[in-house]
Amino acid sequence: MRRFLRYNYCMHGLTLILSSIIFVLLAIIVFLCAFIALRVKRDKKIKQAFELSNRDYLTGLSNKIEFERVVSGVIEHQKHDEIGALVLVEIDSLKSDFTVIALANTLISSFRIADLKSRCDKNVFAVFMRNVFDVDSVAKKVSDLQSAIKSQNIKSVAGICWCKGPQIENTFVDIYYCASTALLTAKEAGNDSFAIVGK
Repeated sequence: MRRFLRYNYCMHGLTLILSSIIFVLLAIIVFLCAFIALRVKRDKKIKQAFELSNRDYLTGLSNKIEFERVVSGVIEHQKHDEIGALVLVEIDSLKSDFTVIALANTLISSFRIADLKSRCDKNVFAVFMRNVFDVDSVAKKVSDLQSAIKSQNIKSVAGICWCKGPQIENTFVDIYYCASTALLTAKEAGNDSFAIVGK
Protein backbone atom coordinates (compact mmCIF):
# COMPACT_ATOMS: atom_id res chain seq x y z
CA MET A 1 0.00 0.00 0.00
CA ARG A 2 2.82 2.33 0.87
CA ARG A 3 4.51 1.52 -2.42
CA PHE A 4 1.27 2.26 -4.25
CA LEU A 5 0.89 5.59 -2.45
CA ARG A 6 4.54 6.44 -3.06
CA TYR A 7 4.10 5.48 -6.74
CA ASN A 8 0.97 7.66 -7.00
CA TYR A 9 2.75 10.48 -5.24
CA CYS A 10 5.71 10.23 -7.67
CA MET A 11 3.41 10.07 -10.68
CA HIS A 12 1.51 13.08 -9.38
CA GLY A 13 4.84 14.94 -8.98
CA LEU A 14 5.93 13.96 -12.49
CA THR A 15 2.56 15.07 -13.87
CA LEU A 16 2.98 18.43 -12.15
CA ILE A 17 6.52 18.81 -13.52
CA LEU A 18 5.43 17.84 -17.04
CA SER A 19 2.44 20.20 -16.82
CA SER A 20 4.75 23.01 -15.71
CA ILE A 21 7.16 22.31 -18.58
CA ILE A 22 4.29 22.23 -21.10
CA PHE A 23 2.90 25.47 -19.63
CA VAL A 24 6.31 27.16 -19.90
CA LEU A 25 6.76 25.92 -23.48
CA LEU A 26 3.29 27.19 -24.42
CA ALA A 27 4.05 30.54 -22.79
CA ILE A 28 7.32 30.75 -24.79
CA ILE A 29 5.48 29.89 -28.02
CA VAL A 30 2.79 32.51 -27.33
CA PHE A 31 5.48 35.08 -26.50
CA LEU A 32 7.42 34.28 -29.70
CA CYS A 33 4.25 34.50 -31.82
CA ALA A 34 3.36 37.87 -30.28
CA PHE A 35 6.95 39.07 -30.75
CA ILE A 36 6.97 37.99 -34.43
CA ALA A 37 3.57 39.61 -35.02
CA LEU A 38 4.78 42.89 -33.48
CA ARG A 39 8.00 42.72 -35.51
CA VAL A 40 6.07 42.15 -38.76
CA LYS A 41 3.70 45.02 -37.89
CA ARG A 42 6.65 47.30 -37.08
CA ASP A 43 8.47 46.36 -40.29
CA LYS A 44 5.30 47.06 -42.28
CA LYS A 45 5.01 50.52 -40.67
CA ILE A 46 8.69 51.24 -41.39
CA LYS A 47 8.18 50.19 -45.02
CA GLN A 48 5.07 52.40 -45.29
CA ALA A 49 6.95 55.34 -43.74
CA PHE A 50 9.84 54.78 -46.16
CA GLU A 51 7.46 54.64 -49.12
CA LEU A 52 5.71 57.81 -47.94
CA SER A 53 9.03 59.60 -47.52
CA ASN A 54 9.87 58.77 -51.16
CA ARG A 55 6.55 60.01 -52.50
CA ASP A 56 4.80 63.32 -52.88
CA TYR A 57 2.11 63.26 -50.19
CA LEU A 58 -0.54 64.81 -52.43
CA THR A 59 -0.12 63.00 -55.75
CA GLY A 60 1.52 59.71 -54.77
CA LEU A 61 4.18 60.35 -57.44
CA SER A 62 7.88 59.96 -56.61
CA ASN A 63 9.54 62.98 -55.06
CA LYS A 64 12.72 64.36 -56.65
CA ILE A 65 15.12 62.38 -54.43
CA GLU A 66 13.46 59.04 -55.21
CA PHE A 67 13.06 59.99 -58.88
CA GLU A 68 16.79 60.78 -59.11
CA ARG A 69 17.71 57.47 -57.43
CA VAL A 70 15.54 55.35 -59.75
CA VAL A 71 16.37 57.24 -62.96
CA SER A 72 20.10 57.10 -62.15
CA GLY A 73 19.81 53.31 -61.91
CA VAL A 74 17.97 53.14 -65.23
CA ILE A 75 20.51 55.41 -66.98
CA GLU A 76 23.37 53.32 -65.64
CA HIS A 77 21.93 50.17 -67.25
CA GLN A 78 20.77 51.67 -70.57
CA LYS A 79 21.90 49.87 -73.69
CA HIS A 80 24.19 51.79 -76.07
CA ASP A 81 21.50 52.20 -78.72
CA GLU A 82 18.67 52.92 -76.27
CA ILE A 83 17.22 56.42 -76.34
CA GLY A 84 15.89 57.96 -73.14
CA ALA A 85 14.08 61.24 -72.63
CA LEU A 86 13.58 63.38 -69.56
CA VAL A 87 10.54 65.64 -69.74
CA LEU A 88 10.08 68.55 -67.33
CA VAL A 89 6.68 70.24 -67.25
CA GLU A 90 6.29 73.49 -65.36
CA ILE A 91 2.81 74.70 -64.52
CA ASP A 92 2.11 78.44 -64.49
CA SER A 93 0.10 78.41 -61.26
CA LEU A 94 -1.56 75.80 -59.11
CA LYS A 95 -4.77 77.10 -57.62
CA SER A 96 -5.60 74.23 -55.25
CA ASP A 97 -4.72 70.71 -54.12
CA PHE A 98 -7.51 69.46 -56.37
CA THR A 99 -5.69 71.02 -59.36
CA VAL A 100 -2.42 69.31 -58.38
CA ILE A 101 -4.14 65.92 -58.10
CA ALA A 102 -5.94 66.44 -61.43
CA LEU A 103 -2.64 67.34 -63.11
CA ALA A 104 -0.90 64.29 -61.64
CA ASN A 105 -3.70 62.08 -62.99
CA THR A 106 -3.39 63.75 -66.41
CA LEU A 107 0.37 63.14 -66.35
CA ILE A 108 -0.10 59.48 -65.40
CA SER A 109 -2.67 58.86 -68.14
CA SER A 110 -0.63 60.70 -70.81
CA PHE A 111 2.45 58.47 -70.57
CA ARG A 112 3.23 54.76 -70.58
CA ILE A 113 2.97 52.73 -67.38
CA ALA A 114 6.71 51.98 -67.56
CA ASP A 115 7.62 55.69 -67.73
CA LEU A 116 8.88 57.08 -64.41
CA LYS A 117 6.85 60.02 -63.13
CA SER A 118 7.57 62.54 -60.39
CA ARG A 119 6.51 65.78 -58.78
CA CYS A 120 9.93 67.37 -58.40
CA ASP A 121 8.83 70.74 -57.09
CA LYS A 122 5.65 72.64 -56.27
CA ASN A 123 5.02 73.54 -59.93
CA VAL A 124 7.33 71.08 -61.71
CA PHE A 125 6.48 67.55 -62.81
CA ALA A 126 8.95 65.18 -64.48
CA VAL A 127 8.76 62.04 -66.61
CA PHE A 128 11.63 59.81 -67.66
CA MET A 129 10.85 57.77 -70.77
CA ARG A 130 13.21 54.92 -71.55
CA ASN A 131 13.59 53.08 -74.82
CA VAL A 132 11.72 55.62 -76.95
CA PHE A 133 11.67 55.15 -80.72
CA ASP A 134 12.49 58.72 -81.64
CA VAL A 135 12.28 62.29 -80.41
CA ASP A 136 9.10 62.95 -82.43
CA SER A 137 7.17 60.35 -80.42
CA VAL A 138 8.22 62.11 -77.20
CA ALA A 139 7.26 65.51 -78.64
CA LYS A 140 3.82 64.10 -79.57
CA LYS A 141 3.30 62.83 -76.01
CA VAL A 142 4.28 66.22 -74.55
CA SER A 143 2.06 68.06 -77.02
CA ASP A 144 -0.90 65.83 -76.07
CA LEU A 145 -0.14 66.39 -72.38
CA GLN A 146 -0.07 70.16 -72.82
CA SER A 147 -3.38 70.05 -74.70
CA ALA A 148 -4.91 68.10 -71.81
CA ILE A 149 -3.48 70.62 -69.31
CA LYS A 150 -4.71 73.54 -71.39
CA SER A 151 -8.23 72.04 -71.43
CA GLN A 152 -8.16 72.52 -67.64
CA ASN A 153 -7.45 76.26 -68.16
CA ILE A 154 -3.89 75.93 -66.91
CA LYS A 155 -0.82 77.28 -68.69
CA SER A 156 2.33 75.18 -68.94
CA VAL A 157 5.75 74.97 -70.57
CA ALA A 158 7.85 71.85 -71.09
CA GLY A 159 11.48 71.01 -71.66
CA ILE A 160 12.67 67.73 -73.14
CA CYS A 161 16.18 66.32 -72.98
CA TRP A 162 16.80 63.18 -75.00
CA CYS A 163 19.94 61.10 -74.72
CA LYS A 164 21.48 57.94 -76.07
CA GLY A 165 23.10 55.94 -73.36
CA PRO A 166 25.06 55.03 -71.48
CA GLN A 167 27.61 57.82 -71.80
CA ILE A 168 29.89 59.28 -69.15
CA GLU A 169 28.17 62.68 -69.30
CA ASN A 170 24.69 61.16 -69.05
CA THR A 171 24.22 61.27 -65.30
CA PHE A 172 20.88 62.30 -63.81
CA VAL A 173 22.28 65.74 -62.93
CA ASP A 174 23.48 66.28 -66.53
CA ILE A 175 20.18 65.20 -68.06
CA TYR A 176 18.15 67.24 -65.54
CA TYR A 177 20.27 70.30 -66.34
CA CYS A 178 19.74 69.66 -70.06
CA ALA A 179 15.94 69.42 -69.58
CA SER A 180 16.00 72.57 -67.41
CA THR A 181 17.80 74.41 -70.23
CA ALA A 182 15.11 73.26 -72.65
CA LEU A 183 12.49 74.43 -70.15
CA LEU A 184 14.03 77.93 -70.07
CA THR A 185 13.99 78.02 -73.88
CA ALA A 186 10.29 77.05 -73.83
CA LYS A 187 9.55 79.82 -71.30
CA GLU A 188 11.08 82.36 -73.64
CA ALA A 189 8.79 81.10 -76.43
CA GLY A 190 5.70 81.63 -74.24
CA ASN A 191 2.98 79.58 -72.58
CA ASP A 192 1.90 76.17 -73.87
CA SER A 193 5.17 75.63 -75.73
CA PHE A 194 7.97 73.11 -75.36
CA ALA A 195 11.60 72.85 -76.42
CA ILE A 196 13.84 69.85 -77.11
CA VAL A 197 17.57 69.60 -76.40
CA GLY A 198 19.64 66.53 -77.26
CA LYS A 199 22.76 65.22 -75.51
